[in-house]
Amino acid sequence: MRKFSGILLLAVTVVSSSCLKKVEHNPSDTKETAFMYIMNSYARSNGTATFKALADNALLLSNTSILARNKIETEELDASDVKSICNYWVSARDNWFRVLCLPVMSEEDEALFRNIGTWPADTTGIKETIAKIEGGESLNLSQLPQNQRGFSAAEFLLYQIRDGKSEQHSPDYSASQLDYLCAVTEEIKVASTLLYANWAGSENLADSYASLLQRYSLTAQTRGYAWELLNPGQDESRFGTYQEALLKLIDGCIAFVEEFG
Repeated sequence: MRKFSGILLLAVTVVSSSCLKKVEHNPSDTKETAFMYIMNSYARSNGTATFKALADNALLLSNTSILARNKIETEELDASDVKSICNYWVSARDNWFRVLCLPVMSEEDEALFRNIGTWPADTTGIKETIAKIEGGESLNLSQLPQNQRGFSAAEFLLYQIRDGKSEQHSPDYSASQLDYLCAVTEEIKVASTLLYANWAGSENLADSYASLLQRYSLTAQTRGYAWELLNPGQDESRFGTYQEALLKLIDGCIAFVEEFG
């Protein structure tokens, strides 16, 4: 476990208190039993609920972007449509931020998780990509750098600076801009669904999540990271005890504080 000083410990305590629900347990219980109560509360309530909210809001973000793209063809796009997309962007981004400190994912998932949240956006590159789309080039999002994708790229497309302040974009989008937004939000949706599936375990997924992953030929962990936290000592868990699992979560909170202050 990473060493930390008094000030950092205080910061971690604050972060941890926002992650871990207060639970009641019998004072005669062993320390490991007390850790079990905490982990059950966290993994079942906070962790699973937040990952699911991330996936659900990312789906709504993608769907409303597609609806906006369809409306522009009939000149029906208005400010309320843009506001809906912005609201889902904020909700999905906030859920992404809330689970950022979870350290129990694979290296591949950690990379995927961080890539959809790369800041700051390459605004010049995004404008150049949109110009290429307007010039007739096909958009291949996978070939673009991460700072032209993910939440930061969607933010640039959804908001604009007026008089030094960030404002929701007006509905005067071009088709190329919305094509770009749809591609970006689609990638966020797929990544968020896979992250939720790997946390909850594919055996616990509703059909809507499972079918989305199947369309993209993606396979999620069978039991999931939450199961590992709840079942330390079993062969498929990376954790030997509840205390070990809890310390790993605290390590994640420390990393979060160190990176984002």
